[in-house]
Amino acid sequence: MKKMILIFFFVLGLISPEHVKAGGLSTSFGDVFIENLQIGETYSTKELINLPLRVENDSPYEMELKVEVMLPAEGDLKEGFEAIPNPHWISFERSTFTITSGGVAETDVFITIPKDEKLRGKQFQVYLHSYTVPKPEKPLQISVGLASRLLFSIAEKEEIRRKGDEVGVFQVLPDNLFLVDVALGQKVDVWERFGKYLQVYNPNSKECRYEIESISAKEGDSIVRKGFEETPDPKYLSFDNFTIKVPPKSSERVLLYLTIPDKPENREKNFMFLVRVKQVTGAIRVAVNSRIYVMTE
Repeated sequence: MKKMILIFFFVLGLISPEHVKAGGLSTSFGDVFIENLQIGETYSTKELINLPLRVENDSPYEMELKVEVMLPAEGDLKEGFEAIPNPHWISFERSTFTITSGGVAETDVFITIPKDEKLRGKQFQVYLHSYTVPKPEKPLQISVGLASRLLFSIAEKEEIRRKGDEVGVFQVLPDNLFLVDVALGQKVDVWERFGKYLQVYNPNSKECRYEIESISAKEGDSIVRKGFEETPDPKYLSFDNFTIKVPPKSSERVLLYLTIPDKPENREKNFMFLVRVKQVTGAIRVAVNSRIYVMTE
């Protein structure tokens, strides 16, 4: 199965992303954006970046689980995307499971693109619906489910990739960063003032380069946490370096600086900043969005 460029949008961390939870089920397969797929090819999410669909049973009970393809409603489509024309484009290694309490169901996800030149340049969306099936002896049991969103684009032209170009996933820590009583009208060194920073871990066997930027919630397709509002300007957050190189199997710090103008509308506010760290080494491109929560004085 061929490789392609991949961009993943998660909340801080692809190896240990924030789980989506519902009724005793949770999954780390959140929003996935796969870019530049080739027509006439089949792709495996597990083979490419070790990201199968994994569903955990967090309840104290055994569960029967089923995984299906679910087409998005018109109102659920991300801007610029359309629902896949045929649900058979997506298939699974397995689709039914019995999960004990604390157990995990895991299946590879396959994406098959028909060999149709009319598909070039298009972007598609689909949901992977994981839900419980009531047991025959308990027909009134309530079914619960999760919907993982999978987005992908078709390459505008055919590309030939060299073997060895690919690199795997990386990790950004901590999962969430909260800063309280941030001063206005001055440049605040987050490490000096709060003793906090972001850390980028490169698990690959080669040095990798990463680009760091502060982006809007719309750019990151991110929901703003309840009790917070999006920052008036992503540029209020800056870094010691906007590009870093991380040696193999090691990590590097990313220092943060906040410069929020001292204006009435910025006082005693709760702002959310979104930081995108993108791995730009190799054919596989992975981007991780992290949230910085700032409470001003």
